[in-house]
Amino acid sequence: MDLASIDTRVASSLEGNTYNGKVVALAPGLYAPYNANFTDLDKYYDTGIIYGDSMMRDEYLPDTGGSTWGGVQPGAQEPESNPAVASSATGESELATQLKEEFPGYPVLVDLASIDTRVASSLEGNTYNGKVVALAPGLYAPYNANFTDLDKYYDTGIIYGDSMMRDEYLPDTGGSTWGGVQPGAQEPPQ
Repeated sequence: MDLASIDTRVASSLEGNTYNGKVVALAPGLYAPYNANFTDLDKYYDTGIIYGDSMMRDEYLPDTGGSTWGGVQPGAQEPESNPAVASSATGESELATQLKEEFPGYPVLVDLASIDTRVASSLEGNTYNGKVVALAPGLYAPYNANFTDLDKYYDTGIIYGDSMMRDEYLPDTGGSTWGGVQPGAQEPPQ
């Protein structure tokens, strides 16, 4: 597929590293640079370097390197995926259990427009259909339609929102944080 048809963050990392501006889509939002010497596209699943969505890579190709970002959606030339098939149910993590007990009603899918504008502007264009997953009051992960089990977002490495909440509950994650981010209007009352 054409490099220009995929997420701009991924495309800029791959620019100049592909043959004729082509990439191989391995799964929704996951790419490998195309090399004209390898026309068998199945070979690209064995490459050690993958670019694209962090959740998709962690779920399907965890032993690979490369650059990943949160909320990378499939490119315009990719086939429609079936989220019910792509999402896996592997059981609730200990972290998910803890946070769900402490913050009843979470995780919840909310509109990007309903959250703090600082967080929303950082996530703009990086979520599916303008939705984000609220993990706890003021903590968000970009929504990816290939992962419909919201508990899975507790295990993502990319979190946006309130700095104190992230430091307290999800300290080993990346992403952007700000001081004083309050829960959005669509989040459960606490």
